[in-house]
Amino acid sequence: MTERSEMDTVDPVGEITVTVSVPAELDAAFTAFTEGFGGWWPEKQGFTGAPLETVGFEPAAGALWTERTVDGSEMKWGRVLRWEPPRRVVLSWELTADWATTDGPEQGSEIEVVFTAESAESSKVVLTHRGFDRHGDGGSRMRADMASDSAGWPYLIDAYRRSFD
Repeated sequence: MTERSEMDTVDPVGEITVTVSVPAELDAAFTAFTEGFGGWWPEKQGFTGAPLETVGFEPAAGALWTERTVDGSEMKWGRVLRWEPPRRVVLSWELTADWATTDGPEQGSEIEVVFTAESAESSKVVLTHRGFDRHGDGGSRMRADMASDSAGWPYLIDAYRRSFD
């Protein structure tokens, strides 16, 4: 089950925080989120409109985060800003509120995912998406979309959690 912070309802352009526990030790939780990203990300959540082949990023700072469709086209979603296995990954979200690619990270928001061991078989994962103001006039709309229980981070992190079932 996912939890959202109280900040979620205070500021319309404030950060979104979603927390989930997964039945995996720390390294496995990190690897499933990062290297297994395309395996748990829902197919219907692509942004080009074409059927998704995969979405993901290489395991390194500076790597691009992309969507690839079955026709071979690619769309950049952002890049890996920090790569700190198995504890933390930070990604830029370089998409506009209309789901087009921005001109660079200075116009995009940031997603930080922190992994903490709860026990030998369980890990807590906290995803925080912040910096919606960098999206300009579309920031509030982007934040609302990403806070949605039916298609935003609560839904997406639950898809990640369900990948362990």
